Amino acid sequence: MKRRPLLLVIGALTLALASCTSSVPGADSSSVSSSPAPAQSTTSEAPTGCDPAPLTGLTAHGAKPQAVLGVKVENSPRARPQSGLEDADIVFVQLVEGGQTRFLALYDSVLPESVGPVRSIRPTDAALLGQWDAGVALFFSGGIQDFVNKVNAAGVQVLEEGAKGFYRASTRVAPHNLYVSLAEGTGVVSQPEQCSAAFVHYLTEGETKDGGVPASSVTVAYPSVTSGWAWNAQSSAWERSDDGVETTSLTSGEVVTATNVVVVTAQTRNLSYTDVAGAAVPETILEGTGKLDYFITGQHFTGTWQKAGVNEPFVFTDDQGDAVALEPGNTWVELLPASGSLTVK
Repeated sequence: MKRRPLLLVIGALTLALASCTSSVPGADSSSVSSSPAPAQSTTSEAPTGCDPAPLTGLTAHGAKPQAVLGVKVENSPRARPQSGLEDADIVFVQLVEGGQTRFLALYDSVLPESVGPVRSIRPTDAALLGQWDAGVALFFSGGIQDFVNKVNAAGVQVLEEGAKGFYRASTRVAPHNLYVSLAEGTGVVSQPEQCSAAFVHYLTEGETKDGGVPASSVTVAYPSVTSGWAWNAQSSAWERSDDGVETTSLTSGEVVTATNVVVVTAQTRNLSYTDVAGAAVPETILEGTGKLDYFITGQHFTGTWQKAGVNEPFVFTDDQGDAVALEPGNTWVELLPASGSLTVK
């Protein structure tokens, strides 16, 4: 694939990245404005002119293409409930230090007034974001300079705490109180001239996919935590839980749901960097091929994932070698380490 021009770097990178050490920064800087609490359920439609929307396959309306916006969202117990996850088109669940998980939430269709808590960048982010060549930006707070460089080299515009849209909430203590308003922050994002590539193939309106094994619950076990998904036939959605507790939205109070749940099983490796507690920083290796499990309409399907490089897209194929087609709607992708386990009932 032809490498696209490097986008402008926006944001005060020196806030938490002035020194490149072998440890992941702890508490983030608090030099931005403070707000009493995250904004409550105010969103705006992104000006996407791409129909269907590239990250959901749903009918879209708007005047021009919209850059894909990524936000690093914390998933520790002190970060819950999070804001804005219910508005994300795609959420990647990533392995981080200590066997915990962190989210990379992607937005194209809706721009929430509050997403967070926002935390630091990770080495796998480049391979996840670099596949969109029309335009992509990442909102985050702190991290290893080598990881920032890697993401930037993939053609991703980086916006750190101090850039437009970031604010601190007084209802939580640092570092669990940093949020970003994408409705505001998008004003400094370089917008593409063409539509973003679709994440996967999507079924057309009225089209259905049968032939899977019925599934009512999915448990994705990471080294120290679990992601859970329960099929709600009444609402036709997968309802999420973390460590057996329903994942709810701070903005709406409702359970976070997904139309599609995709499990990408991949190898991981520990890098030379450590966090403040001395735990090694893991990287999920997203180059090559591996096992794929995907869940739509209460059914379990299997297949294979492939990815040729940082700037290459995921290619999902079913057991017959055909392209996987998901239901139009939002998707959560669990990046399951090969040492983890998947339980389907």
